[in-house]
Amino acid sequence: MKTTNKIMCMAAALVLSAGAFAQDYEEEPFEPKLTIGGVAEVSARAWVDEDNRDSIGNMPVDAAPSLKLNFDYEGSSSIFTGKLKFNKDSLQKGNYKDILDEFKATAILDNWTLEAGKMRLVWGKTDKVHVLDNFNANDYSDFLIPDYNDRRIAEPMLRAVYATPFASNLKFEAVYTPVMTPDRLGTGCWTPSAVNTLTQNVEKAAGTALATALAAPATAPGNALVAASSAMTVKNVSALSSDSSILYPDTNKLKYGQAGFRTTFTVGSLDLGASYYYGHLKQPSFKALKFNSAMKSYLSAGSLSEDEKFLAYDKVQIFGLEGAFITPYWLLSLNSRFEVAYNMTEDTAGDDPFVHNNSVNWVVGFDRDLPIHNLNLNIQTQGKYIMNGKKIKDGLLKTYDVDADPNDCFMNNKIIVDITDTWNYENVKLDIKGIYGIERKDFILMPSLSTRVAGNMTITASGLYMWCKEEKDSEFVGWQTNSFAQLSVKYNF
Repeated sequence: MKTTNKIMCMAAALVLSAGAFAQDYEEEPFEPKLTIGGVAEVSARAWVDEDNRDSIGNMPVDAAPSLKLNFDYEGSSSIFTGKLKFNKDSLQKGNYKDILDEFKATAILDNWTLEAGKMRLVWGKTDKVHVLDNFNANDYSDFLIPDYNDRRIAEPMLRAVYATPFASNLKFEAVYTPVMTPDRLGTGCWTPSAVNTLTQNVEKAAGTALATALAAPATAPGNALVAASSAMTVKNVSALSSDSSILYPDTNKLKYGQAGFRTTFTVGSLDLGASYYYGHLKQPSFKALKFNSAMKSYLSAGSLSEDEKFLAYDKVQIFGLEGAFITPYWLLSLNSRFEVAYNMTEDTAGDDPFVHNNSVNWVVGFDRDLPIHNLNLNIQTQGKYIMNGKKIKDGLLKTYDVDADPNDCFMNNKIIVDITDTWNYENVKLDIKGIYGIERKDFILMPSLSTRVAGNMTITASGLYMWCKEEKDSEFVGWQTNSFAQLSVKYNF
C-alpha cells in the first residue's frame, strides 16, 4: 500500500476512533451534523492587449466553468471535510488527482488535535503572502489571480497539535508529509521565461539529434545497427516532445518527505511564533553541466535515472519567526504582522552555482480601517536577500548560476497594496490590488467589483494590467502583454 493511501486510511481511522472516544466519555447526547454545499462558477476572459488581437482588432476570449462540492461532517470530537473540484485544470490538463481537492479528518482528544488526509496548511501570520508557509505547493497555472488558498495544492499530510493545559495560548505543532508536490508552473501565456528557455534548449538538442538520426543510412547491410539506433532516437524525440515530465525528478518518493515543528504563544499583546521546516524547494534548479550528457542518454535509451537528470529540487531547512500585534494609538493602532525566514540550503558557502544560496526572506505589513466610508487599507512588503552575492558575481560559472542576475542585484523587494470598500450592507465590494517591484520596476494592478444578487449569486467584473520597465530584467518577462478583463458569475449552494 502506498504511503499516501495509508494516510487516507489513517484519516478515516481518526474519525472512527474519535467517535468511539466520544461514546465512552460524552456526558450529554450530541447530534452529529452533515453539511453539503458548493460553488458553481463560470467566467469569461478577454485578452485586451493589442499584441493579442487578430488582424481586424478582435480580442481573444476564453470561457472557463468550474464546480466545487464540499462535504463537512461534525461529530462530538471529530470533524471530517471533503472537497471535490471540477475545472479546466483537473479535467482537461490531466491533473485528475486535483478532483479530490481535499480530504481531511480531525480528531479532538483533550488537549490534542490530530489531523490526517489530503489537506492544506497555512503557517505564518501575514495576510495571504507568506515566507513560512512551505508544505503546500503553489499552482501558478493562472498566475496570481485565484485567492491564496485556492491556488495552493493540497498534500497528503499528518498533523498533531498540542495545546498546553497550563497556558491556553501556548501550542506545539508537528507536521509530516511523506512526499512533495512541486510548484505547478504556468503554461501557455503564463509559461515562465526560464521554462521557455529550457524548452528551447531541449528542443534544439533534440532537433540536432533527430537530424543526425535521419541522415544516417538505413538500407546498407553494414549499417543495420546505426539504422536501429536512428529509429530509436526518432521515437524518443517524439516522446519527449509530447511529454517533458521525464526531465523532472520524481518527487513522489519518501526522500522528498517534508517535516516541520512550530510553536505559537502570546507575550502580553504580542502573538508570536517560531518554526522549523525541512524539505525541498518547490521550483527546480538547473544543473547546466549535466544537460548534454542527460540529453544524449535519454535520446539513445529513452529514459533517465534520477542521478542523470539536470533538474533538481534543492534541499532546504527554513528557520522562521512570526508575529502579530496592534501598534499604540500614537502609531495609528495598526493591525501589524511579520514573518522572517532564514532559508539554509546545502550551499551555505555560496560557491556551488547549481544550488541556490542561503537567503533571508520576509513579509512585513499592516492593515487599517480608514475613517472614510468602509475603506480598509492593507499594505505589505515582501523581500528576499540572497547571501554571498559576491561569489555569484565573480564565479567562474556565473552564466549558469541558478541565483545569477543580469544586474548582479541580489535583493528582491515588492510592495503589495490592497484597498477595499463595501456598500449596500457589504453586498457590493470594490477590491483594488497592486504589486510593485522596487528593484526591477514591475507593476501589476488587479481591480475587481463584485455584486451579490439573488441571495447566493455574485457577479464580479475584474481584470489585470501588467507593466514591465525593462523586459530583460523583469521578473515577469514575457507576461507584459497578458492584460485582460474578466466577467464571472458565481453561485453558492
